[in-house]
Amino acid sequence: MDVIMPQLGESVEEGTIAQWHKKPGDSVAIDEILLEIETDKVATEVPSLVAGVMKDILVAEGETAKVGTVLCVISTASDEKATGDDKSAGDEKSASSKGAKAETAKTESAKAPSRVKAPLPKTAPDGTPLSPAVRRLIAHHDLDPAAITGTGRDGRIQRNDVMKHLDRAGPEAAAPMPGAFPPVKPSGAMWSASPSHPCGAKLPRI
Repeated sequence: MDVIMPQLGESVEEGTIAQWHKKPGDSVAIDEILLEIETDKVATEVPSLVAGVMKDILVAEGETAKVGTVLCVISTASDEKATGDDKSAGDEKSASSKGAKAETAKTESAKAPSRVKAPLPKTAPDGTPLSPAVRRLIAHHDLDPAAITGTGRDGRIQRNDVMKHLDRAGPEAAAPMPGAFPPVKPSGAMWSASPSHPCGAKLPRI
């Protein structure tokens, strides 16, 4: 509760604090004298209208204040209850907000795709090495090398073997895995087998 400078006369507009009878932290009873005020015409004592604790003194002894100025603040039981209710409401709101954020994070985590980026296989299941281009293509489409028939030397899987496998498997297998490595684009040169290389080595056609 705020204690203000009272109107001590019709023509009196201000008063001087002569003495404080209470200091911050002191208990205050109803009708107990809080302070003394002096004007040019009168000196008077100001009693408390409520019971509580002196919280703060805003105008010191010897200072002059206008009528209506807040001189001190008294904390009452109702003030403490209101403060406690506000704090409880704030704590509940904070807890509710934290719970909502946790639930949102949990929901987003549940919606996140469970698939992870496929590693690049270095060899086929039978131990046949895979070229970097074939490895990237297999990882890009999340394929199982064991399901692909290799037509290269010693059954080695070539790029054409992967593409044929995708054609047979349909559009679902051809769709790239989210986050997978991009496929390597073939170069512009045309390649063909040469009769002088019966082992299947490929040379650029000139």
